[in-house]
Amino acid sequence: MAEPGTACCKLAPVTSSDYTPKGTYTELAGCKAYITGSSPSTSKTAIFFVPDVFGFLPPSLQGADRLASLAGSIVIFPDFFDGEPLGLDVIPADTDEKKAALGEFMKTKIGLDENRKKLDAFLKAAKEVYPGVEAWGAVGYCWGGKLVAQASGSETKFKVTGQVHPGRLELDEARAIEVPHIVLFSKEDGEPKDVEAYGDVLKEKKQNFVEMYGTMHHGWMAGRAKLDEEENKKEFERGYQQLGDFFRKNM
Repeated sequence: MAEPGTACCKLAPVTSSDYTPKGTYTELAGCKAYITGSSPSTSKTAIFFVPDVFGFLPPSLQGADRLASLAGSIVIFPDFFDGEPLGLDVIPADTDEKKAALGEFMKTKIGLDENRKKLDAFLKAAKEVYPGVEAWGAVGYCWGGKLVAQASGSETKFKVTGQVHPGRLELDEARAIEVPHIVLFSKEDGEPKDVEAYGDVLKEKKQNFVEMYGTMHHGWMAGRAKLDEEENKKEFERGYQQLGDFFRKNM
C-alpha cells in the first residue's frame, strides 16, 4: 500500500469549473476511460494519464486535454478506482472520521501491485484499440507518479514516462528508471533534501528532465489546481508545456 505524503492529506481538491472537456469517455479493459487528443487513425503516439486519488476532476481533465494538444498525442486517462475515487470531502483529513475514510481508501484502492496490473491491462487493451500507435508513454500525478515510476524500470513497456508533484519519493525507484523521465516538483513533495536527492539521481542521465516549481502547492497540475488564481494558471500552463515538449521530443 502507498502511504500518502503530508501534503496529500491537507489541501482539498477543486471541484467547480466552467471548463468544457474536449475528449470523450469510453470503456477500456472493462473500466471507464477519458480519451482526448489526436485522431486514433493517424496518431503514432499515446500517453497514459495516471491521476491523483481524485480521478476525473475538472482540472485533471483540462490537464489531459492540454497534454494531448501540446504533445500531439492521444491521451488515455483510465479510471483506476472502479468508479470510487477518494471522496471529495475526505481531504483535508482533519477528523477521525475523515482519517478512517482515507485509511479505508488506501487499503482497498491504491495498492501499487494491484494497480500496476491494472496499468498493464489498460495498455494491453489500448494496443488493440489503437493498433497504429508505435510509441507509448505514461505520466502520473501524486500517487499516480509513484505508480508510473515503478513502471519505468528495465522491463518497462513505455518509451517515455514522467511524474508531476510526485508522492513518497524513494531513491531506489529513481535509480531503476531506464527510459527518458521528466519530474516536475512542487514545494511540498517531501523534505527538501529528499526531493533534491531524488532529482540528482535522475539528473545523472542526460535523457531526464527535472524542474522545481518553488511557488506551487502539491497538486497544482491535477485535482488541486486552482486555475482561477493567476500564478497557478500560469504555472499549470508552463508545466504542461514542459510535459508536452518532453514527450513530443522523446516519443
